[in-house]
Amino acid sequence: MTTVSGGTLDSVLGQATAVGTLRRALGSDRLHHALLFEGTAGVGKSFVAEGLAQALLCDDRREGLACGVCVPCIKVLRRDSNGRSVHPDFATVARAMYDPATIGRKTQETQDISVDQVRTVVLARISLGPVLGRGRVFLVRDADELSTSAANALLKTLEEPPPRTYFVLTTTRPGELLPTIRSRTQHIRFAPLPDDVVTRLLVREGHEQAAAEAVARDAQGSLSIARDKLRGTAKEAVDTWISAMEDALKDKTFASALKASEASKGSRDAAALGLEAFAAHLVDEARKSVGEPTAQALRAAERYVRVQKALRQLDGNGSPQLVMEALLADLRSTP
Repeated sequence: MTTVSGGTLDSVLGQATAVGTLRRALGSDRLHHALLFEGTAGVGKSFVAEGLAQALLCDDRREGLACGVCVPCIKVLRRDSNGRSVHPDFATVARAMYDPATIGRKTQETQDISVDQVRTVVLARISLGPVLGRGRVFLVRDADELSTSAANALLKTLEEPPPRTYFVLTTTRPGELLPTIRSRTQHIRFAPLPDDVVTRLLVREGHEQAAAEAVARDAQGSLSIARDKLRGTAKEAVDTWISAMEDALKDKTFASALKASEASKGSRDAAALGLEAFAAHLVDEARKSVGEPTAQALRAAERYVRVQKALRQLDGNGSPQLVMEALLADLRSTP
């Protein structure tokens, strides 16, 4: 007999009210088809959305809860090389989540979630029905970034979705959403995380207890802020990392690139930290151009998109060294 576990929802910390609301709705089979997860960054909105997707797509669901061990439950959490779930009935919409050609664009989405992405990822699939049969879940991350045309394209489906189709929208700025989007969703509020929860999560990620406790006290209940503060304490290492990346891109022999990729071997956290810092460096470089964008600014913007793709690959459990090698080769080919 399979034990009812709730899947990922069982491992959520610090959001008892939000998770409790969802579990009661699942248990009574009265879950609203369109949910809006509101709360500051780093409080678990996307994590809970994944747990909810497990519960909705699970092959052995009991009392509304996911088993956490069946093939669909595992597929929901497994990532492809682009950082997207491999479950065919769980799709994510987010800015720059897809290569432009995949969604029928010539350029990357740099400012908002385009209507092209909504049409390709949501509307084109939704009429076909679920692939595996249980249902279909769409996660719209940072839904406040939907362009007006993208939001309007989503409206009709949010109002009258096909059977067994669910939407989860997350946002840190609910006031930026179209009123029509807000009115068609059930709002679930995510509270700031308690300090002890932030500490536990940081320790679970491999940080030292004392350092985790120190930053948690001033993190405003956000794991993201706590992580940023820890990164701030490692500024010297980050600066060294950025310099190594710059050297690797300038070295015509590729020796520096191999050295930089070798340095990231086996250290996913270090690679992610370095790439995020390099991405921020590229943003600063692009912003130096005022008015007409320079070739340098355009190159920095293009490199930024490619670094973001590498970060998603790391999130999808890609090998840090292999991700770095591929990224450096890709960046060196940027005109």
